Amino acid sequence: MRRLVVSALLVFLCLIPAHSAQQDNSNSQSPKALLDCLSERNELRKTDAAAKKWEDWANENVPKHQKLLADYDELRQKNNDLASTNFMLRNKLEPQSSIAMQWVFWISAGLGVGMLVLFTIFKAVKRAWPLTGPKRQLFVLVSVASWATIAVILNGDMSDHPINMLATDIAASLPAILFGGIGFWWIGKTQPKAKPDF
Repeated sequence: MRRLVVSALLVFLCLIPAHSAQQDNSNSQSPKALLDCLSERNELRKTDAAAKKWEDWANENVPKHQKLLADYDELRQKNNDLASTNFMLRNKLEPQSSIAMQWVFWISAGLGVGMLVLFTIFKAVKRAWPLTGPKRQLFVLVSVASWATIAVILNGDMSDHPINMLATDIAASLPAILFGGIGFWWIGKTQPKAKPDF
């Protein structure tokens, strides 16, 4: 609408001086003045066409740009929220991971020392009391029973409920039962006697 008003105003301004000049002096207006007026009109049409093209482009792309800016603001806010949550979680978990690593170290050290003590006890018993087949089986059974008993005695945290206590005791005793059964079976196997060479 504004373009039409501006176009009409320019045409009007261009034609009025030409019309009044014709009335004052009909022969004084030259064709050059008319051509200049027409070229101005032509330039005005080109300018209007270019302005229309840019207005169409703006009408199409400015809402897209505003939507992208709104999406950017929303994503930036989400990023800030996630960064603050990440920072908070990292601060909470770092001390806990340090404690977990200490527990892993101490459990590994305890298992190593326990296996060394068990090996030393086994060697001492073997020297003091030489083991034959049945005595070895008895030693394996006593070791399995000791392991299971110690596992039940050391069970403290998970024993709030009898089912939890039973599951924890069975899980802690499983290695002893498994290796004890294999050892008992292996020791109980009869060894074939060697045939004398002639």
